[in-house]
Amino acid sequence: MSQYPKAKFIQSANNSDQFVRDIGAEVCFVGRSNSGKSSAINVIVNRRQFARTSKTPGRTQLVNFFELEENKRLVDLPGYGFALVSNSKKKHWGQILTHYFENRKSLHGVFMIIDIRRGLSEYDLDMLSISKFQKIPVHILMTKSDKLKRGEAKKRLLVLKSELEKSITVQLFSSLNREGLDEARMTLDGLLREEIKQINSLLFENKQKKNTTVSGVEDIQLRISVRKELIKVNNEQANFLESLINVNQRDIDKYRSQLAELKKEFALMIQKSYKSKSMQNRLMFIFSSENFVQAYKRIDYLKQYNSYRKKQAIKIKNQTLTLQDLNKDLIKKKNQKF
Repeated sequence: MSQYPKAKFIQSANNSDQFVRDIGAEVCFVGRSNSGKSSAINVIVNRRQFARTSKTPGRTQLVNFFELEENKRLVDLPGYGFALVSNSKKKHWGQILTHYFENRKSLHGVFMIIDIRRGLSEYDLDMLSISKFQKIPVHILMTKSDKLKRGEAKKRLLVLKSELEKSITVQLFSSLNREGLDEARMTLDGLLREEIKQINSLLFENKQKKNTTVSGVEDIQLRISVRKELIKVNNEQANFLESLINVNQRDIDKYRSQLAELKKEFALMIQKSYKSKSMQNRLMFIFSSENFVQAYKRIDYLKQYNSYRKKQAIKIKNQTLTLQDLNKDLIKKKNQKF
């Protein structure tokens, strides 16, 4: 089943006049050609060929708008850095993207797709600069992490994090083995929350009004409201993680049950293989051995993901408790002063 059952393609745009109506919330996906952008979109949405994939780099040559839910969109932007595209086409794309980032009010965030084996390109750095100037949150997917050994992939993740500003979030991602899928989906859902974007705008505006008539009561009340909304979002994310943990635990129990049965069969196969030299028993022994190993691997895989999800859930709950404590302090301060 699709992660977004109502998801659908809306339209493609070759110029800014063809953009869909600028309402609601949307997150755009950007990245160098052949970085795995379309594959990442398909896995996150859980729809095959939702965004068309191709072995030929640079096939996404239009701004493609997809609706995930009512007034919540995903936008697939043309891949940059493809040498075989004409200079006139590159210039045209540059004009479209510049207009998009400078004028799109519903743009809540950017998902930047980077091939973990290549790292940041000049185009990626330019895109980060534009996003920073326009105050648009950026989340980076280091795709094709399955192409590297686990230790090397984590090392490259840490190096990239150290090179970027703390406001930019980064994660490992693989469309093949679905590493990092839960984190990517939660980040996308968070960016598409319109109320959070509005709250952040209010906070930013409030910081700019240093010499205005905004009272202390209004300032404290705004901060309390913001934290209440963030607590609400954190609780929803924690509940989502816990539901995934429960699903995985059921799978683990199922595989453990299968493993117990396999152990019995395996023991019998060993006895028969030693007693008989027939080819049939030898093949049954090999087949049973492979099932045995696969069941163990599957359980280990699920345990690792559950461990990660539990850590994330604990982190979110701790953030929620901190926000609640800060709100209590603010309410006390408000009552004492005003």
